[in-house]
Amino acid sequence: LNKPLIIDFSAHLVNKEVKKEQPILRVIFSGKYRRKSVCAVLNAQLNGTNVKSFTVQKGEEDNFLGELTIPSSWWPPLNTKAGKQPKLLVTVSYWILKDCSGEQVFLVPPQDVGEVPLTTGQAGYRQIAGDE
Repeated sequence: LNKPLIIDFSAHLVNKEVKKEQPILRVIFSGKYRRKSVCAVLNAQLNGTNVKSFTVQKGEEDNFLGELTIPSSWWPPLNTKAGKQPKLLVTVSYWILKDCSGEQVFLVPPQDVGEVPLTTGQAGYRQIAGDE
């Protein structure tokens, strides 16, 4: 009788939003599996464009952190009126591979995690003169 490699696996968003000043999307992965390590692929999508990050989980920990940097080009330019822009929502998904070697052996197929809004800072910016 073959036992499955992964008994239970989930991912949960850490961020309620992703700010342009701190463009890191964080997800906590949690799972029980019968391997020494797995490769968690974190995927963010906006308007048909995807960015991915790969996190290798080693050891016996059931929980580990995945991080992904959102490209600055995904935010509207600073000179755009904030009130006129629709909220930009990034769709977040993940999947678990046997390893990060490039060979796509799925242990967990692609799963949706949720959506996270992209926001800009509330404080604004101050122009600095050359003599300051």
